Amino acid sequence: NRSFTLAFSTGSVLDAGEISGRVYGVGDGRGVDVWAYGIEDLVGPNLSEQEPDYIVQCGVGGEFRFSYLSPGLYRLFAVRDRASDRMYQVGEDEVGVTFRDVLLSQDGQLQVDDVHFRVMKEDTTRPSLLRVVPLNNRHLSLLFDEPLSVQSVRSSEVCTVVSVEDTLHTLSVDCVYLDPTDPKSLHVYVQGQEGGKMYRVVVEGVQDVAGNRVDPEYGEVPFEGTASPDTVSPQLVQAVPQPGEKSIGLDGMVRLIFDEVVDSSEFGRGFSLTDSLDQSVEGEFRWSNPTEVVFDPSGPLESLSVYEVKLSGEGVRDAVGNVLADTVFQFYTLNGDTLSEIAGNISDPDSGAVGEVYVIAKQVGNPDVSYTQGLPGPGAYRIRDILPGSYLLECYRDQDGNRRYSFGKPFPYQPSERFAVYEDTVSVRSRWPNEGNDFRLP
Repeated sequence: NRSFTLAFSTGSVLDAGEISGRVYGVGDGRGVDVWAYGIEDLVGPNLSEQEPDYIVQCGVGGEFRFSYLSPGLYRLFAVRDRASDRMYQVGEDEVGVTFRDVLLSQDGQLQVDDVHFRVMKEDTTRPSLLRVVPLNNRHLSLLFDEPLSVQSVRSSEVCTVVSVEDTLHTLSVDCVYLDPTDPKSLHVYVQGQEGGKMYRVVVEGVQDVAGNRVDPEYGEVPFEGTASPDTVSPQLVQAVPQPGEKSIGLDGMVRLIFDEVVDSSEFGRGFSLTDSLDQSVEGEFRWSNPTEVVFDPSGPLESLSVYEVKLSGEGVRDAVGNVLADTVFQFYTLNGDTLSEIAGNISDPDSGAVGEVYVIAKQVGNPDVSYTQGLPGPGAYRIRDILPGSYLLECYRDQDGNRRYSFGKPFPYQPSERFAVYEDTVSVRSRWPNEGNDFRLP
């Protein structure tokens, strides 16, 4: 189940350097190798052109160990080398990048044991704009060939709409947002569109989820304008909890997604969350984009209770005043006595590090049950109101602030974000908090 190393030397002694660690999330690790390159500068090797200086195979659980290394600076990669040619094939082989290079020094440290990886299949393909559909005289729908990054489309400046006949004539862009239910779809609201006139949409700076910018050659698409006004009422396309859903957690968060921009200034007049006694639940609204709103109750809901969400056209209307049809649905909370907590502490030896820390608990055998807690930095964490069961815990430090783990890039080299995995499965019982589950970031 483990790889082994046969060492020999042409001199009188063997070098004593060791590097060990683990590759996580690969199933049977024996299909993954770890490549080590001795480097002299920060540019480092191109894995697609240069064979590694050292190779070791992972064990079943992803563990690996290099032994008998000479002092020096090393850069390591985990690679599922499908062609077994010792060359990394972008888009075919999976690759993992560490968060730092490893220095073995005769005067300092010759054994390093915390080199960990997560692997990914690298995406280097740029997104392309496929077509533009004018839904009315203000609303354009832009379809791309792959999902886009939410962070890259937060500004209306990423999109320009220009007349084909007169390139000096551009339409004013009011807002741009990514469709919450289809990340391949970008919505653009404009002013001044004329029916029958030809326009061209130009997008710049938009990125896919891997950070690839839109291809300039495929970032422009013409379309014929429409003068048809928006006369269609907004529609509720997704609700969490779903209507009639049972065993909802006591945090009571309600997430609503509409099919077009909704007037947030009036929304509070048309929304209510009430309990079985028709008592209103107080809380705050958070708008992720102009079509998606989250209602956070000020306190926990009652267990084993029915709650009702009401949406009325009095306050729920689109940007031009079309009102939503009155909508009512209910959901049911679970038994609070069945819930528990996971707690611990996260430490970081790097006092100069920045970024929030995210802790994730995933229930074993049930991928639909997971909990995430964000912290402003290292320190104590406590994940409350979780279902009983066995959990796998992990954490990472979000250095780039995109609220997801960043894998890094093999070439040009970009280190990954630091993460830690709790080695033991955490068992959670009802009303018995499981504490002392501590992490130390590498």
